Amino acid sequence: MEGVVEDEPITAETIGTAENPISTAEALTQINALSDGGKSTQKAYVKGKIVRIATNAENFAKYGNINYYISDDGTDNNTVQVYAGDGLNGEKFSSVNDIAAGDEVIVFGTLYKYVNKNSGAVVPEIEGSYLVSHVKGSGETPQPSGTEVTCAQAVELTNALADGGTSTETYTVTGYITEVVGSVSRNQQIFWMADTKDGGRVFEAYWANLPDGVSEFKAGMKVKITGNLMKYVKDGVVTPEIKNATVEILEAGGDTPHPSGTEVTCAQAVELTNALADGGTSTETYTVTGYITEVVGSVSRNQQIFWMADTKDGGRVFEAYWANLPDGVSEFKAGMKVKITGNLMKYVKDGVVTPEIKNADVEILEGGDPNPGGGEVSGTGSYSEPYSVAAVIANGTSNTVQGVYIKGYIVGWVDGQVLASGANFNGQATVKTNLLIADNATETDVAKCVPVQLPNNAVRTGLNLQDNPKYYGKQVMLYGNLEKYFGAAGVKGVTYAECDGDTMGSKP
Repeated sequence: MEGVVEDEPITAETIGTAENPISTAEALTQINALSDGGKSTQKAYVKGKIVRIATNAENFAKYGNINYYISDDGTDNNTVQVYAGDGLNGEKFSSVNDIAAGDEVIVFGTLYKYVNKNSGAVVPEIEGSYLVSHVKGSGETPQPSGTEVTCAQAVELTNALADGGTSTETYTVTGYITEVVGSVSRNQQIFWMADTKDGGRVFEAYWANLPDGVSEFKAGMKVKITGNLMKYVKDGVVTPEIKNATVEILEAGGDTPHPSGTEVTCAQAVELTNALADGGTSTETYTVTGYITEVVGSVSRNQQIFWMADTKDGGRVFEAYWANLPDGVSEFKAGMKVKITGNLMKYVKDGVVTPEIKNADVEILEGGDPNPGGGEVSGTGSYSEPYSVAAVIANGTSNTVQGVYIKGYIVGWVDGQVLASGANFNGQATVKTNLLIADNATETDVAKCVPVQLPNNAVRTGLNLQDNPKYYGKQVMLYGNLEKYFGAAGVKGVTYAECDGDTMGSKP
């Protein structure tokens, strides 16, 4: 698996014993001492109380195991995730309800310092595990609490921290979810919140934990999030946030209206900005309408930089600096007609003035085809309903989806580092590390293809076109992760494949 340090041989000894297991806190200390992506060389017996279950019935039916979190006291402090755990003595659970919050367990498995590829966030885990002991508890988990603050107060407290600093005190921030960013990953999701439903991006819950029974967060929900405040800084932009927050939902969600301001053109926005003091920001909110003329760089934390003008060929007139991608849009594109809303800013460096809005909310009026591949977007990612190649393309480059099935035709391979210039639509491959797949067996338009990374495993050995040209043009079923590859929407981490009646790797 990419980014994971492979296991070394397990010695005769273990960390702890079934009779004398280590505590969850001790396990957390040992995990934190590992290198990023590292695993313990000995398996460990770990005792704790279940805090929450991170697997729903649908996922249990698909994978047959359960993700859950444990801690020493059953609260969401100093937790370790038991990832894809099995039941007593390695037997499969019969139901996702076989275990519950409050149960006391002893788990035997490998300690693992998992690092999220998207965010870089560290999740301490126990992997490849099963239950050694299970004692039913009360079924109730105490709700963690901290000093109660509003979103605005949380921002003030965060701004007082040093850059990159984290508060020593725990806070509970109450507000409304104003925007959900990306999809769910490992029972966590990112969202922004404010003190009002239409308050925009005020405070961020970065990879917040979904409560039991909740499959995703929604704009309009009223929530309490609890954790330590953090002042995240990138390119001089401060993001006040709580990482891995515990969330209590107070009110169910609904749609959030688009924010609005005084309507102006790009040219008018420039005039208004020039009237500000150097480095100044307008007190009034403006909505600037125009066309994206140039996109700068790639997506980061669901934001992207672009320039806009009043006409499609108007050049660099007004800048949207780290603008927020709307739901369902993977990236901004030149030619889109947009409305951006926020406070104008007169940014000055080396005497050069840049008129801009930072962290603008964006409404797309024209353009932004969610399906640039042009094929039929279909599938759920299951074995019976695999994703089409068009669905992989529509997923974009910023959303990682782990452990899904994809079906398409092998139409070629990539030579070098650049997809557009390195795509080869034939079966005479000179590399073994990748494939190109498409929804059409005769496809030669690279925009309608998806690159597939072949890791060094049985799938590469059995499927690569250099050694197996017979599979060129054949339909293939893959099990892997939807991830950015060659700068495009792609498939990585493939562990199983079916092609022309043959199988490679282990079926999950």
